[in-house]
Amino acid sequence: MQSCYAVKQAWLCSGGPFAGVCPGPALVAAVGAPGPQSLTIAGAMVAGMYLHKHLEPPQSLPSRRAKFERMPRPATFDTLPDATIGAIFAAAGPEAEPSLALVCRRWHGVLYSEPALWRYVELSGKALAAAAEAGQSAQWFSTQRAMLQRIGGFVAELIVIDACVVEVAGRRKRECGALQRMAQECGSNWQLTRDVLSHLSPSSLTSLGLLWGPPALDEAAMAALGRLSRLTSLWLESGSSLPTSTADVLPRLPRLQQLALASPVLPASLLAALVQLLALVELDCSGDTLPPLDVLPRISQLTHLRWKEDSRQDGYLRPDVQRLLERLPALESWQIGSGRDIVWHGCMQIAGATLDKCEGSGRSPAVGTRQLTLHGIHHLPSLQRLAEAVLPAGTPPSSLQSLSIFHSRLRTAALLNCAHLAQLTRLLVSVTEFEGGGGPQAGIAALLQQAPRLQSLTLLGCFRGHPVPPAVAACTGLRRLSLQDNKLADLPDGPYLTGLEALHLPCNTLARLPPALSAATNLTKLCVLDTPQLALTDSCIDGVLMRMKQLRVVAMDSLRTPPVVLWRLCRAAPQLQITDQRTFI
Repeated sequence: MQSCYAVKQAWLCSGGPFAGVCPGPALVAAVGAPGPQSLTIAGAMVAGMYLHKHLEPPQSLPSRRAKFERMPRPATFDTLPDATIGAIFAAAGPEAEPSLALVCRRWHGVLYSEPALWRYVELSGKALAAAAEAGQSAQWFSTQRAMLQRIGGFVAELIVIDACVVEVAGRRKRECGALQRMAQECGSNWQLTRDVLSHLSPSSLTSLGLLWGPPALDEAAMAALGRLSRLTSLWLESGSSLPTSTADVLPRLPRLQQLALASPVLPASLLAALVQLLALVELDCSGDTLPPLDVLPRISQLTHLRWKEDSRQDGYLRPDVQRLLERLPALESWQIGSGRDIVWHGCMQIAGATLDKCEGSGRSPAVGTRQLTLHGIHHLPSLQRLAEAVLPAGTPPSSLQSLSIFHSRLRTAALLNCAHLAQLTRLLVSVTEFEGGGGPQAGIAALLQQAPRLQSLTLLGCFRGHPVPPAVAACTGLRRLSLQDNKLADLPDGPYLTGLEALHLPCNTLARLPPALSAATNLTKLCVLDTPQLALTDSCIDGVLMRMKQLRVVAMDSLRTPPVVLWRLCRAAPQLQITDQRTFI
């Protein structure tokens, strides 16, 4: 009985003549379902007939070879069409281009015929300087010339930077006119108009940046620029004055939406021509000394304006911001003042205050301006008067939601009675000195007591050597707090910790996690980077971190923390990510 069952199982389920065969109903009916039954002679005969009908006879070697030849062959790189190879090259990126061009003639041809690879092209003195160090300046110019002859019609964005960084007397500085100088030195006879601009296609090029000179762009270059009628973005920066023909060329670019002009002097006639650019929405003007904002024409569709002076020699820029906002009704963001990152420059006077720069953004006719940024305040009679002067006329105090102050010197008395602070949800004060009685504690208190709705507070390097101001510890409703670079050794208790979700404490002198942090039970992100004295201990884990049930990310330098403590933390809080990334907040 068992032997019959075993034979039947072998035939129906595994190996033997039935291997890989799915038994049909007739065979199952004749032989019977698997089970401890006898295999009848009739069933064996039916099974044999079934196998004879359904099993293929063994194939001879020639038939197997023919079947193999009919199978689809695997594709190799050489069998791919040029379009597919070009798409692969485009995904590899421009950094792979020098190597790909040397593989074979076909790859070389595909590389320089794939439009996606040449949408963006940059010619810069930095790349030329690297070639010059190897004594290949002439070869670099000839290579760029030949390349643009082949791919110029594909280019949608081109930037030419006629400058490089050189070392003079042990100091690095930017040298303008590097492309022109090196072209003359190596005898390449390379010219911007003939070897670059003439190869560009007016139907393809939409963005162009020319950072040129001295010497300035010539009239031939401006004529070539005028035929690029589909440009939507143009950046012209000249080490000397822009050509007088610039005012005639710009109206021939009717699709221009973004325009940046940088020159030691911007003539009023050039600015007057901007009124003919009916698609212009972004304007960036910079120079050593700019004309008054009154000469800027009424461009009703303009949404973004940057008006930056680099080195005014005497006097002050005195913009009438409210009048400007009336003449530019669609303006959403603006920046007026110094274009340099130098503090204490003081090129502008508004409402009796002397400052470097002011910025506004998030403006709409219905709600006024949402965000205000002030840089380099030297003298401030009244914050209220300054805010009123740089916000649209009639702006309700409830509209301002964000205020940022950078690199300033403020008197505490000038901060009082500022109605525009009442609805702030974000306040940032960076590297700012507070003068008057009480020092930084009093100055910070003057701001915070007028801003009860704050959710985000950043005080960067504002009270070094002092404890956390009591006004900060008394804040309620904070969700994000940054106290970077204040030389803090500890944190006080207070309601400011209760609702915090992100706390940023880098560049301080903490040697341990402050016990007060145990009250920050809603904290999800904690940053204590660049705090070389800090080392986690078991008490930090048990007394602080384990009480933060919502904590998910800790950014810290773990060099001083014993590995066994880090291992214990990872075991106790597996959901916690320990990172050294600064951008996690």
